[in-house]
Amino acid sequence: MPTAWSLVGLLLLTACGTDHGSTSAEPASQAEAVIQLAEQAEVGAEQMAILEDGDVTYDEYETAMNRAFECMRTAGFAVTVTGTNRQNGTTVLDFSVQGTTSDTDLATQAGRSRQEACYVEEARFVDAFWQTASDEVVAFEERRASALEPLLRECLASAGADVPTDASFVDLVHVASDLTSKNRTDDCIGEIGFSTWDG
Repeated sequence: MPTAWSLVGLLLLTACGTDHGSTSAEPASQAEAVIQLAEQAEVGAEQMAILEDGDVTYDEYETAMNRAFECMRTAGFAVTVTGTNRQNGTTVLDFSVQGTTSDTDLATQAGRSRQEACYVEEARFVDAFWQTASDEVVAFEERRASALEPLLRECLASAGADVPTDASFVDLVHVASDLTSKNRTDDCIGEIGFSTWDG
């Protein structure tokens, strides 16, 4: 089970909250976007209570994840938490999930759906908030953007991409992702070390 959405997926979600003449129906920030998605998914009351104040602490993240793990164990999964890792400027739980019966076999759609139901109900949006909108992550992303934006612009220029001078770092990542998705050999995201940058 993924502990975080993909980096590009997170940036896409961030972009959805960026003010480009947004309407009142659009979220104004990453935090609001996650909360809005949680409300639409009608998640469990405990998860929603954590999100309602617009902030998630590590203790709240860990509590929500442990509720999801307990739900999975009750459903027949074996969950092992081996510690923590640093990821995108914050601390996340390191864990594995395995099926123990035919109903919980993660090679099947039914098994994956059973596991996902626990994750969505108890922790998905708290997890997303913690990993994309917490103060630590926001500060980390600002440092990463400042450090990598010149390199990304240079790489995109070398690849012949048409990038406006006022494009944000998120916009640049979108352009780079589009280049890669078009079966081109250009991988500016990889070349600048986006996923491994740890400053």
